[in-house]
Amino acid sequence: MRLTRSVLLSVALAAACADPGADAPGETLARFIDLMDRGGTGALQEAYGLLERAAQGELRRRARKAETLSGRSYAPWEMLAKGRFRLRFAPEAGAMHVRFQGDQRAFVTVVGDGQRVEVPLVSQGGRWRVVLALPQEQP
Repeated sequence: MRLTRSVLLSVALAAACADPGADAPGETLARFIDLMDRGGTGALQEAYGLLERAAQGELRRRARKAETLSGRSYAPWEMLAKGRFRLRFAPEAGAMHVRFQGDQRAFVTVVGDGQRVEVPLVSQGGRWRVVLALPQEQP
């Protein structure tokens, strides 16, 4: 099920109201999901900017590999597939909860339709970034 901007906005606002000090990780995740759902070059480039450094580095490596194999130039955000990294359910109102692990790590838990997902984020450069588990490349 696709997440609409209004659902994401209400989830982010609910998270912000529930815990004033914990809204940044929830807002970052909501923004990332919205951008990935929209797709398009500008949205994917912005979503790439919300990823933590290791994921960005892996996407740059994959872009170079794709360039070598195809002879065409690729930007790292072109390695993100539209709709690939999104929730498969509609979150319940107020169902985004942030749990901090020290100052540099947070986990955003989203609940809805009897399902639950926990997404890790890290603080890098004073901003929260999504930790993206990329699937293994096929040989």
